[in-house]
Amino acid sequence: MDAAVGVAGLICVLMAFGHHAIGVVWVLPHVTEESVPPTPFGRSSMTVAMLRVTWYIVTVFVLAFGAILMTLAWAEAADARTVLLRSFAVMWLAAAAMAIWVAWQRVHSLRGLFRLPVPFMWVVVALLCWWAST
Repeated sequence: MDAAVGVAGLICVLMAFGHHAIGVVWVLPHVTEESVPPTPFGRSSMTVAMLRVTWYIVTVFVLAFGAILMTLAWAEAADARTVLLRSFAVMWLAAAAMAIWVAWQRVHSLRGLFRLPVPFMWVVVALLCWWAST
């Protein structure tokens, strides 16, 4: 086991949980439809959804990097390319699921959900990463 890489991974996981906690307790409760403007993608509710997704995406990515580092630390015989590409695929799928969930809570319509196609592009990136890993 590579202790330095494992500790780096653990630190990333702790940072992800800290980032999430700070957002849920102190930042995101103050991001309301009344406090943000609409955008070309929709009403203020969509702006709130985009800001929440932006906050949570950092949590998802830092957690994923922690998982990647810990996997590389513990599974030294694993092919690093496969580990990275499959981890990226899972990370992008998790990000897309989170974005769709957050947006759905705010927009409540399929039309509103599809106004911002980014999460669906993330699914394509995830599929391409997984395909490249085989």
